[in-house]
Amino acid sequence: MRMDEITTNEDLVPLPPTDDPRYMLVAQSLVVGYTPAEAVVQASLPLPDFSPTNQSPDQKLSDDDYDAIRDYVNHPQVKQLTQALLSSNESAFTLKSEEVRAYLRAVITTPISLVTPESPLCQSYKRQDTKFGETVEVKMPDKLKALDMDNKLQGRYAPQDLSIGPNETLLEMMNEARDKKSSLP
Repeated sequence: MRMDEITTNEDLVPLPPTDDPRYMLVAQSLVVGYTPAEAVVQASLPLPDFSPTNQSPDQKLSDDDYDAIRDYVNHPQVKQLTQALLSSNESAFTLKSEEVRAYLRAVITTPISLVTPESPLCQSYKRQDTKFGETVEVKMPDKLKALDMDNKLQGRYAPQDLSIGPNETLLEMMNEARDKKSSLP
C-alpha cells in the first residue's frame, strides 16, 4: 500500500488532533510499512547528526539519531495517530479470499514469458548483454506452491474423519488399513 492510498475516514474513526502535522506524516509512513528511521526522515523531523541534504551512501545514523527516532515514534500523538489509522484502515490491510485466489490463479496461469518488470508477479528481473545476444532472467512465485496453497484454500486437503468403534482399538484399525493396502494389485 502506498502512502497516497491511506485515507482518513472521519465517519469510521476520528483522528486525534495533532500539535505538529509532521507527526501525522510519521504515523502514515509507519502504517504503510516504512521503517521508523525512514518515517522520521520523510516527515522532515530534525535529527541531531543526520543531514537529509547529504544523502551520501556512507552517511550513517548516530546513536543520538536513533534515540531521537525512538522518541519521535514513541511520542503519544504519533502512537494515537498510528492506532487510529490502523483501525480506520483495517479492511485495507486484510485480503479477501477472492483476492488471494485471484492472485494465485494469476501465478498459476501466467507464462513466465509474459512477466515484465512492471508485473506484480515479477520478483526479480535482470538483463545482461552477452556475446550471444541479450539474456533476461525473470523470477516469479512458484507455480506448484501457488497451486498447493489454492487447493488448501478450497479445502481439498481437509483431513478425513476417523471413527473408531467402541470395541476397536487404533492398532486394529491400522492393521486393517495395512491389510487392505497390501491386497491391492
